Amino acid sequence: MRFEAKHRFGKEVSSVCRNFRNICKTIANHSQQKLANDFLNRTLFQPLVSTGTASPVILHSLPKNTAEAICQHFGVELQDEVYILSSCQLGHYNLKPGSYVVGDVINGVPQFNNILLILSMLNNTHLVTKCSKTNQFDEHYYSYSTEEMSQIVIIPVTNLCLPRPPACHKIAADGKEQLFINIQHKLF
Repeated sequence: MRFEAKHRFGKEVSSVCRNFRNICKTIANHSQQKLANDFLNRTLFQPLVSTGTASPVILHSLPKNTAEAICQHFGVELQDEVYILSSCQLGHYNLKPGSYVVGDVINGVPQFNNILLILSMLNNTHLVTKCSKTNQFDEHYYSYSTEEMSQIVIIPVTNLCLPRPPACHKIAADGKEQLFINIQHKLF
């Protein structure tokens, strides 16, 4: 970075706003608003995706519901060959089959998905996931109580709401085993 180039944003804000009483507060407010806008629009940085080893698999050798979901989503046939990845690294977070991700947020409640497969299709990396229904936020465990559904959804890795895989715990509660998923911060 050039010498003094980091001060350019502050100089531009001070010349545009014409407020010289509390210039530090004005510059701080504008920089926080810009940072929040960049985070929400995902323009601050693009996640770096690196993939593990790929192995070719013919679709009809996969479980029937998984193969049908892939065929329907990508418009391929059951006799076609796809490449299944052993893992995928998004930024510095490692995603593997069996881990959970936040696939969507509906009415402020995160919807968790269990990764079944990681596909490399059309020069992109996609997650084949099984949806989980989020029941409630449990204050005692500070995590979300979920139950697995049978719906299969395919999500591009770059479209994940939260790249960090959450921590999962199976706890015997109310006479049955429940899955509690804990994200580091209650973001939603």
